[in-house]
Amino acid sequence: MAGEREEAVKAQLVQSINTLPERLREIIYLRYYQDLSIGEIAEALSLNYQSVANSLQRAYRSLREEKGLRMLLLAGSMLLPFILLLVAN
Repeated sequence: MAGEREEAVKAQLVQSINTLPERLREIIYLRYYQDLSIGEIAEALSLNYQSVANSLQRAYRSLREEKGLRMLLLAGSMLLPFILLLVAN
């Protein structure tokens, strides 16, 4: 049962990430799939540090507000960055 729930969360999260604007998807990919720091992402994309940090917060907010994803998560029981790391692995 827990494995099915985890797979459902992963599938919904991937689907939700795919609905983000391209720049936010790119930053999420670099942060959680390529394991780059915010500074490294800023350098790679020729952005300033704060722009990358703000973009990550915007992406987190969008993903938290995603109706399908929100329904799968227990309120407050998991942190979104942790879930993103699970999906990346």
